[in-house]
Amino acid sequence: MIFLRSRKFYLLSSLILAIGLFAACMKMAPLGSVSARQADPVYDTFSARYPNRTILFLALDGIAYDLVDRLKSAGYFPSFAAPARLISTFPSTTIVGFTGLFESLGCGLPPGYESKYFSIPENRLRGYTYSDYKSLLLPFKDYFNYYRRTLFNKVTMYAFPAMTMRRDVARIREALLERPPTDAVQMAYIGGTDGAAHILGERRVDMMLVHLSADLESLRAEFAARHGQMLDVVIFSDHGFHFEDLKSVTVDDVAADLKKAGFSIAKRISSVRDVVPVAFGNLSSGVFYTDPTVAEKVAAVLAGVPGFDLAFYRRSDHEIGIQSHEGKRAIIEVRDGGNAFRYRPLHGDPLMYSPRISRLVPGYRYGHVSPWLTQAQWWSITHDHVYPDAFARLYDAFNRLTLNRAQVLISTLPGYEYGGNEARTGAEIHGGLKGTHGGLFKSSSSAVLMTTLPGADLPEAVSYRDFFSSVLGK
Repeated sequence: MIFLRSRKFYLLSSLILAIGLFAACMKMAPLGSVSARQADPVYDTFSARYPNRTILFLALDGIAYDLVDRLKSAGYFPSFAAPARLISTFPSTTIVGFTGLFESLGCGLPPGYESKYFSIPENRLRGYTYSDYKSLLLPFKDYFNYYRRTLFNKVTMYAFPAMTMRRDVARIREALLERPPTDAVQMAYIGGTDGAAHILGERRVDMMLVHLSADLESLRAEFAARHGQMLDVVIFSDHGFHFEDLKSVTVDDVAADLKKAGFSIAKRISSVRDVVPVAFGNLSSGVFYTDPTVAEKVAAVLAGVPGFDLAFYRRSDHEIGIQSHEGKRAIIEVRDGGNAFRYRPLHGDPLMYSPRISRLVPGYRYGHVSPWLTQAQWWSITHDHVYPDAFARLYDAFNRLTLNRAQVLISTLPGYEYGGNEARTGAEIHGGLKGTHGGLFKSSSSAVLMTTLPGADLPEAVSYRDFFSSVLGK
């Protein structure tokens, strides 16, 4: 009965909040109003390469490569070249996803992997109150001319995803047609696509993208007629999406397994027994903080939680440990600042990389230590794997993408989601979760990149680290 009352409370309160704040939420910063976005040599390169053209980088939150590739094959987005599979960061989520994409622009680091995070200096959870959210510094936002910046704005993306997308497209269109942009490169963000994917499902996202295809074609034609120059569009996303009826793994499930092993869920780290989970939304990844001396033991416990696939832990500055739900274990050895890796299986092959290594290294035997290979070599043999580009992505997750770096990260099995009950219950307004993202596996990691720029010749797959250089064709 307590659960039922809580469930009804969250349903009712979420609905009231969404409806009551909807009008206020629609007040957005117009395109071109973000003074914090500074000039960058990358933008100058685009301007020089494509003179007398305006280039709109249009970020679609949570759009998967396979979905766009299917629509493109059906004749939609006719002005665009074939899409590329854009392999996202791990966790394959929005904040670290955009941080990784914009790293070549000098983008600063966010405090955590998502808006709720654990502050190591303060030894406490942050980002879960309105005051925390309002003061949260997410540097990637400053690269957008148009972005939904407030908590209220974000609520509408999930309460009314299709409506907010139509509104955003209309505002972007209005701003571009009103006057020629002063900057040749414009950045705009649409977040309703992620909300729709979570709660409305793949078919509805398909419909939204069909409408977007027509909107972009008409916008390009009207822009050329009105301003006498071409408008080119670069569509990209921050992560992929996995559509499936998901089974849930709750924080309580995790707490029960940790307790059996002598650990306890906490909000701060006061002893080697404390584990702080940071459950943001309902995703196929998870973030855990603990005393570094017990990270390996905690990872072993988490790998055994039903629904979890892989647990990764920081073993040292030059080693990342892997534990699988099947009991397989390995070490990723790192050198040259993440530019070279060696795979050292300890028991089995948790990433199933041995067959791929054999392609590049004649005579390599299953389960043996691999030779040192460069980041580019690992990319060449793993970018289309079930766990694409795992070594570089894991290195960045533990060393580069946030200020407060976790000791343990997990990736669920594809048919599972992990997180708190609040977001899960709120989604039931729309009939429950229809899919999610965050994991290391391919569908969750496969974002999309495609463009109308003349002469663009995108490779089959692109790393988030090479986002801008791939569009430029370098």
